[in-house]
Amino acid sequence: MLIKNLKQLLEENNLSIAELARETQVPKSTLNTWLKGRSPNLEQLERVANYFNTTIDYLAFGKTSKPALPTLIYRADIGPGQYEIVVRKISD
Repeated sequence: MLIKNLKQLLEENNLSIAELARETQVPKSTLNTWLKGRSPNLEQLERVANYFNTTIDYLAFGKTSKPALPTLIYRADIGPGQYEIVVRKISD
């Protein structure tokens, strides 16, 4: 389930493994091993679940529903340099 759910969340949020690694501080190599079927470290899995505003149960097992409002990512040039603004629902 983890492989399917993680791929789906990445696709829905138009996010690469490298971007997710940067945002969650979970190494890219670790995320790639998850996609190959290796069992995740719970602390790292929780960081990824929190980033997507979902639960470990949903991410790993598909047991609960995913959030109604996905993470929205908007990229824009604001003055010199490039910035990324991430808006996530953190409570009801």
